[in-house]
Amino acid sequence: MTVPMMFDNPNIIVGENLSEFLCLGCEVGYFALEQLAYDIKQTIQSIMNPGPLDNDQAELLRLIREEFDLQPITQINYRFEVLQRTYIPLLTFSKRYKKPS
Repeated sequence: MTVPMMFDNPNIIVGENLSEFLCLGCEVGYFALEQLAYDIKQTIQSIMNPGPLDNDQAELLRLIREEFDLQPITQINYRFEVLQRTYIPLLTFSKRYKKPS
C-alpha cells in the first residue's frame, strides 16, 4: 500500500497476496488500513478490536468474508514485522521517482 502523503515512508506491505490483504480488512473495512501509514500501533489495535460499523458496511464485509472464506489475521504485530522485513527491501522505483527533500 502506498500513502503518498507520508513522504518519508509512503510504502507499507499489507499482505503477501490478495487473500492476506482481504483477511486484514475483513472486519474493519479497507479504507481504515490507510491509517497504518500514520499510526501503525493504534491501527493494529483497531484491527484486532474493531468498533461498531454501520449496517451497510457490516453487511458488505460479511458478504466478502463468506464469499472468499476469509478469517481475520491473528498475531498481526508479528506478521507486519515479517512482511516489512521481507518485502520492503525488494521495492524498486524508476529513476523518475525522487523522494521529497
